Amino acid sequence: MDMIGAFQAQTKRFQTLEATRGRTRSIAMKTEHAGDTSLSSGSIEMSSGSSRRSTSGEIRISTGDALKSGDLDIGVGDAIQTPGKLKIEGGSSLSGAGGAVELLSGSSRSGSGGSVTVGGGSSLSQEGGSASLTSGSSQIGSGGVVSVSAGSGGTTGGSISLESGSSQKFGGSLHLSGGHSNGEREAAGGSIMIQSGTSSEADSGEVMIESGDAGTLSGDVSIASGATVQGTSGSVELKTGMSKTSDAGSIIFSVGDSNHGNGGSLDMRAGMSSSLSGKYSHAHSQGGDVSLSSGDSLVGSGGDMTLKSGHGSISGGLVSVVGGKGLNGQGGSISLLSGESDESKSGDISIRTPSEGESTGSILLQTGSASMLGDTIGGEMSLSTGSGGPLSLSVGESTLSEGGDATLEAGSTNVANAAAAGGSIKLASGFSLTGDGGTAELLSGSSEYGRGGEVSISAGESVLSHAGNLRASAGSSISSKGGDLEVNSGSGIQAGNLILNAGQSRELSGGDLALRGSESLEGNGGGVYVEAGGGLLQGGNINING
Repeated sequence: MDMIGAFQAQTKRFQTLEATRGRTRSIAMKTEHAGDTSLSSGSIEMSSGSSRRSTSGEIRISTGDALKSGDLDIGVGDAIQTPGKLKIEGGSSLSGAGGAVELLSGSSRSGSGGSVTVGGGSSLSQEGGSASLTSGSSQIGSGGVVSVSAGSGGTTGGSISLESGSSQKFGGSLHLSGGHSNGEREAAGGSIMIQSGTSSEADSGEVMIESGDAGTLSGDVSIASGATVQGTSGSVELKTGMSKTSDAGSIIFSVGDSNHGNGGSLDMRAGMSSSLSGKYSHAHSQGGDVSLSSGDSLVGSGGDMTLKSGHGSISGGLVSVVGGKGLNGQGGSISLLSGESDESKSGDISIRTPSEGESTGSILLQTGSASMLGDTIGGEMSLSTGSGGPLSLSVGESTLSEGGDATLEAGSTNVANAAAAGGSIKLASGFSLTGDGGTAELLSGSSEYGRGGEVSISAGESVLSHAGNLRASAGSSISSKGGDLEVNSGSGIQAGNLILNAGQSRELSGGDLALRGSESLEGNGGGVYVEAGGGLLQGGNINING
């Protein structure tokens, strides 16, 4: 080496520079300049000796120890066209592991540890250089792992920041992608897992995914599973952690507020099903379900479920529950079912409007009308209770105005058909197999200071045909006495009158009033008794006028 150095010193390529103020002698080693010729300048090659049975020698380049140690600068020369590469590569191996490449900054006892910066070069007019961390591939085994981890700390662990570049037009994207799989059907693509740090005694770390703020439109946040050709597509699961001693975490879906426009909407929609041809088609496939259920409890009450629209200064929001439309079949049904109970009563169903405000809202139960193309009868409405349960229909009381009316009216018809009759109303008490049948009562309201309410039962009128009949009949009995028909006027200081009037006629005869006892097939016929009432002063009269 001394001989080579002496030779190079004669050619001025190996130089020992003079010492300067504050610095000892330096050594400069370089090859000969090519100048303006078309030749390339010479290379400098440093290598240790080889060995067949042991380890080859090391090459160690380092600056000396000092109060402030010197830098070690390894760089590639500038070029007008294409600059050279800087390549640091570990050795290959036939049977063992390949050689490692380790970039490690210096440690410090009292200050901060040194930094390691890997960056691409800048450019004035083209794209900046890329920085790529890639592990090795394998044809048979697994590919190499790329591990990026921050250092541990006595108080706070180091952070990892992945940030794309800024720009005056479009900011750079940040893309995290699992590895692709081209193997068999059981060979899945690589997974992506984002997990906050654990803590044995305090809170675990948070996971936050949010788009950046913007002057016009902020970016979307999209979470979607991948599509599939043959199997079931992937699920999206949002789940909070379990707690052994306290409350479990909540899941909150909330959309943004707006100062000048409409508030954001929250849309939860199940997937659509279309008719496909081929091996995986289904003739009766249905759309996806939407299931909202509150949590169970082993020792307390189950969780509540509340569907509530927003408040408004003009009007409150609408809550609409609509069954799906059926193009060729029946439309979707709406079912409200309270909870069961193994040892107590089942839950109630309460539909009501609030009592606050100038007037309360109405409750409308109405079935749909029939179209001209389908059935001629509208939908049926049925109110029925469970086994022996009472059915109560009542109008609310009023302390400021009149009591509410109760109207039970059968449907009318406008069809020009003699057989198309108006709807009927049937009030029937309950049947009993061994006891008395139920009682049917039609009562008007009482009054403390005014007149009691009237009860009016009228048959229907007719313009071109007979008016409707009014029949009142007691029940029949096969093996015992038939029921009595009793019509009484009210008692009082002066008893009420009982008036039976036949109808008047404009052109023909007036109506007849017939009192007739019934016939008997084997016994005596029934009698007709007309008796005036007795009195302390004078009995009542019987007047019969032709």
